[in-house]
Amino acid sequence: MRKHSRHHANPNKVGADEDIRPGVLLFTPDDAARRTGLSGWLTARQGWLFFPLLTLEGLSLHADAVRTVVQDGELSHRGT
Repeated sequence: MRKHSRHHANPNKVGADEDIRPGVLLFTPDDAARRTGLSGWLTARQGWLFFPLLTLEGLSLHADAVRTVVQDGELSHRGT
């Protein structure tokens, strides 16, 4: 099953939805309580940092797309 389908089968369920694993953003108080130092400070302010991070995520997606197209390997419709 594709990641997108797995997400919609168990949206926002801890342990079942890969999109809410701990990462840059945290979704559960238990995960946030484990963060200390700079990462704890950033976690406490993640609401304010969400839109700047979203901009960086958009840039990352574009870079990944370019990397996928120019890499060697099988890619259907590469010319398109």
